Amino acid sequence: MKLLRREQYRRKLSESIRLAWKNGNIIRQSPHQLFWKRVQKGDCGCWEWGGKIRKDGYGKITIDYKSYYVHRIAYEEFFGRIPETLVIDHLCKNRKCCNPLHVEVVTLKENVMRGDSGHARNARKTHCKRGHEFNSQNTVMKRGARQCRECINGYRKRKKA
Repeated sequence: MKLLRREQYRRKLSESIRLAWKNGNIIRQSPHQLFWKRVQKGDCGCWEWGGKIRKDGYGKITIDYKSYYVHRIAYEEFFGRIPETLVIDHLCKNRKCCNPLHVEVVTLKENVMRGDSGHARNARKTHCKRGHEFNSQNTVMKRGARQCRECINGYRKRKKA
């Protein structure tokens, strides 16, 4: 089966029809109707996904045997295509949220830096663990990591003594 590309999704969304049972009768539902049936609007403005949730916490929807992230589908439905080089960042930090107003299109680097990973926390540090400022005169890069020049010099002095 041919895999759907992002720009083909919207066309497929309107063309495709699903069958569902209601009171013993078959009714026809579009993927658009299925999407909105599973969205639960919360008090904080988040639209929480009530359908399938991936292990990483993001909502997913399957259309014609292909899975999509629901926050990406919602964004593309409201604002258009997401450029290939960019990713979606949840501003509300709720992975189940599919409200397109709660996400922003950013670069992968910016998305990582906004997060709470160890790499992001270290990159935001302005001082070393001993309180010396990381600046151009006091910072040395070794193996991709910042090191404080004052701490290195202090270590070498203690080692000589």
